[in-house]
Amino acid sequence: MPALVARRYKRVVIGAVAIGSVAAACYYHQTARQKRKRSHDGDVSTEGATSSASKASKSSKSSKSSKRGSTKRYSIKALVGTLLGIVGRDKLVALLALTVSKTLLSNRLAHLQGYLFRAAFLRRVPLFVRNVTENVALCGLAAVLEATIKAAVSNIELSWRTHLTSDIHEQYFGNMMYYKMAYVDRRVEHAEHIICEDVPMLTSGLAELLQELLTACVDAAWYSIQLKRYSGTHGYTLGVMGYVLGVGTFMTVAAPNFGGLYKTKQHLESSYRNMQYRLMQNSESVAFYEGTEREGGVIREMYGRLIEHAKKLQRKQWRFLMVQ
Repeated sequence: MPALVARRYKRVVIGAVAIGSVAAACYYHQTARQKRKRSHDGDVSTEGATSSASKASKSSKSSKSSKRGSTKRYSIKALVGTLLGIVGRDKLVALLALTVSKTLLSNRLAHLQGYLFRAAFLRRVPLFVRNVTENVALCGLAAVLEATIKAAVSNIELSWRTHLTSDIHEQYFGNMMYYKMAYVDRRVEHAEHIICEDVPMLTSGLAELLQELLTACVDAAWYSIQLKRYSGTHGYTLGVMGYVLGVGTFMTVAAPNFGGLYKTKQHLESSYRNMQYRLMQNSESVAFYEGTEREGGVIREMYGRLIEHAKKLQRKQWRFLMVQ
């Protein structure tokens, strides 16, 4: 009798997970579609009203911006808060529901692997067939959940990229800022590289980080509850948390400045790409004045600097991974 009750309970849990995940996915896609429609309607309706106001504000600030450039800057905290506000509570709740469903389903699949081994060892054919059928069905559901989570994270990434790119375009095309950055104020080099490559990399990394943080928090909460259930105390959980925090603090202190290294790498790659583009644009002049050796030497030198920095970055990563 207890075994029958346990099996029914497991079936109820699996059904609830399946229904909850499907409902969360449907709700997420529906809210995303409605939000895109509302934003499109709002942009169309307010375009004429905001154009005159933006022109007036830009003309009033033209003298200041010509001296010190744009005054709008983001800190990391403000940027993350702004991006989370763009996502909205509905999308975050839907992504959290999908993550919880994935954790519960993974736990059920792990238990099911043990049941399959036990049924095969005891040669219980009906039980083995039933477990295999359940395993196949749950693997299909897990695939659907994984694809839905990736689609949700990709949607969040696109919304963040659209917001940041629109904000950059508003300042870049305002008051002929593109001309001033190219011929007057050269403090920001390779603006096209920042717009076309750095912004997508930033939003992609932040979206993946959001999904990983949600997964880590849900998994930690789930396994803490299960550990308390089996051991009867939170001592083991506190010990694991202390170990993780201690090791994380040590790794933060011991880690090299990977942010600066990657920034230098991106700068060298963009410079090398721009040199190749400049050669193609001025190929006729270079050929006429016999500047092939000169241009080729400059490009080879830049490529050598890029490779040297990439090797330096690889060595630092290798040492850091050994310590980690």
